[in-house]
Parts: sequence; C-alpha cells; structure tokens
Amino acid sequence: MKFFFTFGSNPRYPYGRDEFVEVHTDTGDQAAQKFKLDFPCRPGSTLLNCAFIYGEEQWGPIWKEHYKGKGPAVVLD
Repeated sequence: MKFFFTFGSNPRYPYGRDEFVEVHTDTGDQAAQKFKLDFPCRPGSTLLNCAFIYGEEQWGPIWKEHYKGKGPAVVLD
C-alpha cells in the first residue's frame, strides 16, 4: 500500500506545503515507523514530523486538487 505524508508552512518540517513523501508498506503503523527513520520526530516530541498522513483511498481527491500532478519529494520503499 501507499501512504502519503504532507507538510504545512512550519519551517521546521523537512519539506514545504507543496511537497509530500510517499511511503510503501503494508500498514499505516509501518509507514509511520519508516517515515520516522528518515525524518525523526523533533527533539522532545513523539509526534511525526509532518502535518497529515493519508492512505491511498483518501489521497486521490487531494492529489488532484492541491498537488496538480506533482510527484513525491521522496519515495520510501
């Protein structure tokens, strides 16, 4: 499955609000763990260093509206 991690305007995020990271795993929990390996939580926090996480089912409408055909900044397999 594919999971998509998006970012907001906070400069402490690894990417900007017009970029996203795509992660390929079997479950959302595995995707979060894989994301954390490359993009660790901020010091003193246990929260993922992203704004939102979407599964493939939710991604379609968002992709078409906001990202307008842009590819991922990073793909984690």
